[in-house]
Amino acid sequence: MLLATVAIVFVVLILLSMPIVFALGVAGIAGLWIGGYPMQQLSPRWCPGRRAGCCLPSLPSCSPAI
Repeated sequence: MLLATVAIVFVVLILLSMPIVFALGVAGIAGLWIGGYPMQQLSPRWCPGRRAGCCLPSLPSCSPAI
């Protein structure tokens, strides 16, 4: 059911001429929302051990102090 929902959202957005990258993102978030995953826990799971809002190691503020 969840996979079908994500696929349907993706196909509908593509048919509405939304760029593929945005359609993938919206379909993924729709799948997480419909699946009942808590959105507040997504960011800490993506970057455990890092400061909030700092997920890219190429940013100078994220580089470890030498």
